[in-house]
Amino acid sequence: MLDNTSGLFGMDGQVAAQTTVEEEDVMIIAASGLFDEAWYIKENPDVARSGLNPLFHYVRFGASEGRVPLKGFNAARYVANMEEREPVTRNPLAHFVLHGGPDDLLSKGLLAGFSTSAIKLAMDRLNAMPIFKPDEYITLNEDIKTPGGHLDVDPLNHALVYGFPEGRSVFLKTTVARVMGAAAALAFSARPEPRHPKRLPQLPPVGVYYNTEGNAFIREIAEDFAATLREAGQDAVLLDQTASKEDRRPVCVFVAPHEFFHLGDGRHWAREDILKTAFLFTTEQPQTMWFDRAMPYVLMARGIIDISWQVSGLFRAAGIPALFFNPNIRPCDSWLRAEDLRHPLFRVLPKSCQVQNAPALTYAARPIDISFFGTESEHREKFFTKNAPFFADYNAFLYYRKVESPLVAEGAHAALSRVAGHVGAYSKISLNIHRDSNGFFEWHRIAKLGMVGGSVVVSEPCPPHPLFKPGTHYLEESGRHILNLIEWLLKTKEGAKHAQTIQDNANAVVRNRDVAVRNGHALVGFIHEHGLFQHDH
Repeated sequence: MLDNTSGLFGMDGQVAAQTTVEEEDVMIIAASGLFDEAWYIKENPDVARSGLNPLFHYVRFGASEGRVPLKGFNAARYVANMEEREPVTRNPLAHFVLHGGPDDLLSKGLLAGFSTSAIKLAMDRLNAMPIFKPDEYITLNEDIKTPGGHLDVDPLNHALVYGFPEGRSVFLKTTVARVMGAAAALAFSARPEPRHPKRLPQLPPVGVYYNTEGNAFIREIAEDFAATLREAGQDAVLLDQTASKEDRRPVCVFVAPHEFFHLGDGRHWAREDILKTAFLFTTEQPQTMWFDRAMPYVLMARGIIDISWQVSGLFRAAGIPALFFNPNIRPCDSWLRAEDLRHPLFRVLPKSCQVQNAPALTYAARPIDISFFGTESEHREKFFTKNAPFFADYNAFLYYRKVESPLVAEGAHAALSRVAGHVGAYSKISLNIHRDSNGFFEWHRIAKLGMVGGSVVVSEPCPPHPLFKPGTHYLEESGRHILNLIEWLLKTKEGAKHAQTIQDNANAVVRNRDVAVRNGHALVGFIHEHGLFQHDH
């Protein structure tokens, strides 16, 4: 550190009465003790040879030449961050001493369009998430170290502005499994309940946004979300990424941010002014790359609404207002449109199923024994390959497909989810095999397609759900024994009787209007409680 500034401005060491900005900068930096003289000389040996005082050299020449006054101080980054507020017109280190703070040194990386305050908020929330550990991020990304094995970046900052945008591994999978397992063991009575206002408030107009280039079932979830709000007396419409950003509705809910902000025109919605007032409806599982993909936007959002109770707890732990919510589901008498009757998957159905309507059939009256709809994964590949002979003995409808792009709501895949619902309405059993070994209550597959269609859902084990209970509303069994359960349901009188009870129980929840009303009120109350607009109305 500097221990002498004599000789810079006068032989007697006294500064003239009228000092220049440059002279002031030297005094400010010297008094701060931040300037690392030894490090500066080591990094710049030509300074020692020049005979100039190192601090004087930095102020007079070094800063403009891009030289670094102390390890970790990135002047260009600091100046760029500060100029969000005001131009930096003096030496950057002197300005930092007078006006700056640690947050002003943060890297924005690939999130350059956001302010340092937004970056800092997201970092604070990420740091509080139970599944994030800085040391684990370093272990997963050894390349962020210098060639000498040292770390000259903040792993928390790097994870946010480079890790997520670059598709790096940010969360250690074993930590995710441990944390989610602990969450699954919590009693539902311990979860924070949303505040229910005595009188249901009227929200400003709500826009529920989805991306038309994403998966078709996301649109269905968005439709059900908007319908739940309308049932609660709110003005809610379904919109997509082509809508006007500047004339957007006062309340914006973006469904599936891992799709919305990454596809087509949705990229242009990833703005700080939009996110800081927006609610994001997240639908992904924490062990997937899609969950990570949404994180920068999730961490900057006004509030999070999540399809999984356990995942909503992760966000609450991070200090983000979060609500567990499943859209209301309702009985469906007809899944298909007229054009779907020409679909190849419809034409291969048994003749008794080749009608547009889907009557409410009892378990025993259903002509299809087992149905499954899903896309490829290593876990499913092993299951269906190993058990193909078993399914061959039953009247089974198994749609298992390898895809390289989203199953969009237009073109060849447009009817797929509708056909799946129709098939479920004629199936005794709707089979749910998870995408991987991490269990997840797959709401759309289990509740929307399975229970609404009246089939008995048989699933690999899922984390607990507040409303739907295994053994009561659906059945679950390990992959090793799930075939024995199916055989018992299909081949024994006792099994068929039990299956009918499960069907009746699930149907009672699906048709329960009190459940639907409470669900809608919880959603409205959450948005009203945490929306910025509430102070203006």
